[in-house]
Amino acid sequence: MKGRSPLLALPLALLLVAAGCSTGDDSGGGGTKKSAKEEKGSPEAASPLDAEDADPADCTGDSVFIEAVEIPGVKTDPVIIPEVKNKAGEVVQEEQEIPGVNIPDQRVPAQCATVDEAPAGCLGAASIPPTEIPPVTIPEVTIPAFEYGDVEVEEVTADAVTSEGVQEDGVTAEEVCQISEEEAGEGGYISSVYRSSIYRPSLYRASAYRGSAYRGSARLDDGTKIPSVRVDGVRVDGVRVDGVRVEGERLKGRRVEDVDVLEGEDSITFGLDADVLFATDSDEIRPDGAKTLAEVADQIKELPDDAPIKADGHTDSDGDEDHNKDLSERRAQAVVDWLVEKESLDADRFTVTGYGETKPVASNDDDKGKQKNRRVMISADI
Repeated sequence: MKGRSPLLALPLALLLVAAGCSTGDDSGGGGTKKSAKEEKGSPEAASPLDAEDADPADCTGDSVFIEAVEIPGVKTDPVIIPEVKNKAGEVVQEEQEIPGVNIPDQRVPAQCATVDEAPAGCLGAASIPPTEIPPVTIPEVTIPAFEYGDVEVEEVTADAVTSEGVQEDGVTAEEVCQISEEEAGEGGYISSVYRSSIYRPSLYRASAYRGSAYRGSARLDDGTKIPSVRVDGVRVDGVRVDGVRVEGERLKGRRVEDVDVLEGEDSITFGLDADVLFATDSDEIRPDGAKTLAEVADQIKELPDDAPIKADGHTDSDGDEDHNKDLSERRAQAVVDWLVEKESLDADRFTVTGYGETKPVASNDDDKGKQKNRRVMISADI
């Protein structure tokens, strides 16, 4: 006959485990969840726990490095049941060892939530991989029964306790792209696009506790005492893996031909159509031109605060060369003044140059070419 020591009930722990297994979409951005099997593309796909650690150096750009979670093991000493002899020198209880607990360290590998590179006019797909906290079991322990003559002390067992593993599926947001300038047509509008944020919720594996086991003492007829035996309770702490978010991103809408954006490795240039910004032979900013400059200002504000900026004015070849040079410089200065006064950009960052008709980008033999040459170029080193 076995006696069972009371064990700590774990209703809250079970609820927490269940909560950790929730598949509800908490991304706030419409991301798509993918299980570990879907991510690998096979029913026999390996667990996320089998993956190698991600290298922080590989989490470039907008990608997010997810630190590994180290789960310390639990080790307890064995309990020795001593040898006992009766008054006659006979061994009535042999020395025995009750093994201690030896739960090894566990680990949730480091990961990388990726944001893919994308062509111009697109925002790359974002993906957070699935993750998992492994289960843990505290094994049962048994204190053997004692029996000698008419004296009997029952065996006592503390049952094994398991805290189940928890998993969270991966989440993805697909690449999004604006329509092309060809699709929008000259003078058409390219609408903004937004790649939603994605969120992989946190996970929690509940703590586990195996209660203590206790076998009481006894005394033989000759007065020999059989000492009590106690195996202390064992606890494994709960484990948490924090939630991971990749923020959403937006490409702003723009009108075709209003602004040409040219990006190099260490520079960016905004080409502004002077006919949008100014009336003929004028250096006063049009209302419609102000909208265009506001869009450019928003992009300039995303650059480093100390990035130097050049404003270069250009004209077609109509009229006097000196007049064109003066007009191009006044227009470039008008753009800088507007950005400083209306958008609070630092005037000291700007250098203004008027090139007049000396640097055409198209032929001045027709109206279409002349329009392309009438421009203000805003460029910055980044």
